[in-house]
Amino acid sequence: MRDYDVGLVPVVNDRSGWTLAGVITDRDITIRHVAEGHKDDCTVASHMSRGQLETVEEDDDVETVMASMQRGEVRRIPVTTNGKLVGVIAQADIATTSKVSKRDVGEVVSSVSQPTHSR
Repeated sequence: MRDYDVGLVPVVNDRSGWTLAGVITDRDITIRHVAEGHKDDCTVASHMSRGQLETVEEDDDVETVMASMQRGEVRRIPVTTNGKLVGVIAQADIATTSKVSKRDVGEVVSSVSQPTHSR
């Protein structure tokens, strides 16, 4: 993550099928590993997010991506085609396109930045 300056790494079941198993984020590592005092011999699976992950399809439009980010309260979304991982799209990718208004991007940023009350 540090070397590639990314905050999310997709986790796949195997590299031949590229089926998404989950994601691990900088926040997952901070909250679930470091803050809980785990040792360095933990596995990625011990701390990654899995289950009902928000994803978008490769041919989805920007509005669909922004709605998924808001629904999942996330800044980055795995992109799939026929269930296979093909990439990741981030808020920054959307913010730098001319296909969406800055106001709409601001609303997405604001909504996903609100604290979650599900503790």
